[in-house]
Amino acid sequence: TREDIPFHYALADRFTVCDAYHCSFIGATDPNRYYLWSGHTGNDGTGGGPVLGNEERGYGWRTYPERLEEAGVSWKIYQDIGDGLNAAGHWGWINDAYRGNYGDNSLLYFNNYRNAQPGDPLYDKARTGTDVSAGGGYFDAITADVQAGTLPRISWVAAPEAFTEHSNFPSNYGAWYIAGLL
Repeated sequence: TREDIPFHYALADRFTVCDAYHCSFIGATDPNRYYLWSGHTGNDGTGGGPVLGNEERGYGWRTYPERLEEAGVSWKIYQDIGDGLNAAGHWGWINDAYRGNYGDNSLLYFNNYRNAQPGDPLYDKARTGTDVSAGGGYFDAITADVQAGTLPRISWVAAPEAFTEHSNFPSNYGAWYIAGLL
């Protein structure tokens, strides 16, 4: 109710929130994330799907950021690196609920991003982030881009688990994160 989550209602009163939002697949989480990032759940005719579970194997179909890059439209993912945005660091999905990206940057489950190296836009814009464990702040990277006038036209934010508003954390944690981001 409005009394339970007043900040969220204030945002909804002022802005359009999740307009036309839907699940592409009534099932596991990751296929819906892949749809968010690519418009597919793997059933694109290349023999890679459809993906029905949360296997995170490494996929090969094209994503929206790749299309944006080709079209010359600026984009970037803002996230905390957790223990690393690579296989050894579990692609940012770690047990510390206050660090990492909670696996919400599902681009990291696509081979083009996994195999990208520094200097490649897929690496530089999707496999970098803040480092809260080293004393960085959650919003340092996006704040720096705003202050420098380099905020991309398209930006995504992948928050640590505690701020994603999943039911195992209070909604006001998410409200705090959103307010800090804004």
